[in-house]
Amino acid sequence: THTCFEEPVYSKRLSRKEIDALLAQHYHPYHAQLRALAPRARVGIDCHRMLAVGRAIGTGAGERRPWICLSNADGTGRQDWLEGLAEQLVAEFGEVSLNDPFKGGYTIR
Repeated sequence: THTCFEEPVYSKRLSRKEIDALLAQHYHPYHAQLRALAPRARVGIDCHRMLAVGRAIGTGAGERRPWICLSNADGTGRQDWLEGLAEQLVAEFGEVSLNDPFKGGYTIR
């Protein structure tokens, strides 16, 4: 309902009916498909942006963040794969961190 800057995403408070419709249209089908694919998946990639500097109330408050953060929930995935991918990305982008500032969120777990 709000951005990480506490700005509202919607111009008005959503009704229960609107919330249920959004969940039915987007959230539930997406997560059902993730569950269906998970047993066959070799790797999952959850890509999104993060702030260049950590917010005062979040992870790494006030600290500069890397261009790329690779996460495996701090060990739930193969570390050698994560490190191999990091080596390739460093060659291309120059800056990659492992599990810092994030260890992987809802999707990876």
